[in-house]
Amino acid sequence: MNTLISWLMTLCFFALLFLLSCEEEKPAPAKREAPAVKTEEVKETIEPESAKLPAAPSPQADPAMGKEKFTAFCSTCHGESGKGDGPAGAALEPKPRDLTDSVYISTLSDDRLYKGIAEGGASVGKSPIMPGWKNALSKEEIWNVIAYIRTDLCKCSYTGN
Repeated sequence: MNTLISWLMTLCFFALLFLLSCEEEKPAPAKREAPAVKTEEVKETIEPESAKLPAAPSPQADPAMGKEKFTAFCSTCHGESGKGDGPAGAALEPKPRDLTDSVYISTLSDDRLYKGIAEGGASVGKSPIMPGWKNALSKEEIWNVIAYIRTDLCKCSYTGN
């Protein structure tokens, strides 16, 4: 009796495998080609909403509030003093950026800093290990962190070089 049940279960198993492998193949959807556009006709490039950056920081950006958020979200990797020597940063390769390096940080626009903080390092061609914080920090909080970086860490502004 047990042999019969085992045999029937095995038969059912292989029948099920057979039925699943015989699923009717669906035709691939037809490819639609985009209409040809002459470059002379293109007047502007439309960027996806996620690629647009918010307006520049307001003069009310608060470095003291930025320091609180920096300590809570950034110092683990960048260190309390922003030198890239945080406890978690020791295990990372590449190492976190030294935010006190005014020569380098002054070459980064506020918009680029915003994008890197909001969307992560990969969004600005840097380490993909750095996460984006736009789901944890508001726009105002990100601008406050940038104000803290500019006024207290690098003590620099954007020079455009």
